[in-house]
Amino acid sequence: DPWSSIRRSAPFNAGLEGTVRPLRAALTGDDHVRGKHSDSYNSSLSFSSSMSSSNVARARPHSSTPTPGISSLTLQTCDHSSVRSGEVGSTGNQTFSGSESALSLEHSMATGIPFKISALNLSASATIKENRIPIAMAINEYIHAWFRGTDLAKTTVRAFGSILVSFPASVVPVLTDLTSDIDPLIVTLKNADKIKAISPNSQLISQVIDAFAAPYTFAFEKSRLAEWLSARKIEKPDSQFFNAEVLTYEIKEPTVPPIVLIVYWKLEAQNTDLRIDYRLNMDSNINCSLANVVFTTKVEGSVVSVIADPNAEWSPSSNTISWKLAELSRDGECGGSLKARLSLSGGPATVSQTFVQFQVSNVTISGAEITITSDDLYHLSLVRRNVFSGKYFCDAEMRS
Repeated sequence: DPWSSIRRSAPFNAGLEGTVRPLRAALTGDDHVRGKHSDSYNSSLSFSSSMSSSNVARARPHSSTPTPGISSLTLQTCDHSSVRSGEVGSTGNQTFSGSESALSLEHSMATGIPFKISALNLSASATIKENRIPIAMAINEYIHAWFRGTDLAKTTVRAFGSILVSFPASVVPVLTDLTSDIDPLIVTLKNADKIKAISPNSQLISQVIDAFAAPYTFAFEKSRLAEWLSARKIEKPDSQFFNAEVLTYEIKEPTVPPIVLIVYWKLEAQNTDLRIDYRLNMDSNINCSLANVVFTTKVEGSVVSVIADPNAEWSPSSNTISWKLAELSRDGECGGSLKARLSLSGGPATVSQTFVQFQVSNVTISGAEITITSDDLYHLSLVRRNVFSGKYFCDAEMRS
């Protein structure tokens, strides 16, 4: 997932700070008020998250209404996203599960150099009247698809999602002070009609069972959160943020795949011919552009030369051929064909599956939204929505 480059060994990854830089939470405010409070703080910390564009922008416009004690905010955005192609092998008979989603795939999706946020440091003595606690969240969803030859009716599709929360290090003293009367953080998953099998991270949160509470409302347990944050602070004292996956869920079927594949192979003693036909699926509710699209196929045998249209990358070390497309958009060419002839010194080759990777920003499959209560105590500074390909592949159709 975009916040971690390591495989998850448990159902929930309570500490996702890892080696990949995540989004950071932010505080907002007005210049003329900020100056009055700047002397009461001794340092500033940098938080970050990826956004497109390289311009500097404010998180909200100036207001004529004073907002006492709210910290300063500067956003510096930059476009830097990438996809790393994972090792490809034969998968045999395939089934999908939540643990096979991109949360635990060997490849990781880097969501870019995050925007930088400068915020005044919160201390344990800070009161909620002076500062709201900034919380950043991400809704990441992962779609798996298995295409079986040319019969699209046999396609198997499943989708899963997760909710991640980012706490800036500057608020750790406040959230670990169990003598304070701060209300617990409560989050609600809205527009969840397409969601099933929700699993909260019992290490940190529990579902609120209340006749007056909205469905899918979850509260952080203060003592557990304080214990977890304290442990993360000891483990990584220089970290400026601490990330936790708090919810996972499955999306109800049917789920329509955003891109459709049909792959043809022709095997000869000296040559292997390969053709990948792809197109965007207009029936999918993902109408945004697919970015960083990578098609990868493994070709066994001693490959002597490769002729591809359009140009492809051949990796002798892994015996894989890959095509990379920066973007697939409904506003441009919605589909195409990738062709290659591979000459072999010892053939014929063995048929393998074709895998696809992609990512989509600012959209979800489920349409779910995340909100927090107690706006006077906590501030939802950022919500990021992403869709990533999981195990997305196609069986080959043989041609003579």
